Amino acid sequence: MKEKEMRKVSLGEERMKELGFTKVYNMLGRITQWEAEGLPTIK
Repeated sequence: MKEKEMRKVSLGEERMKELGFTKVYNMLGRITQWEAEGLPTIK
């Protein structure tokens, strides 16, 4: 992930927390890695 993209992810993560979201995850590797690790998803 490029530095500019990483900053956008961090800003988005911070904003979600400011809005009151408590389950906010930085998904490095995108959803593909998340699913490959057997972590839950909602469709």
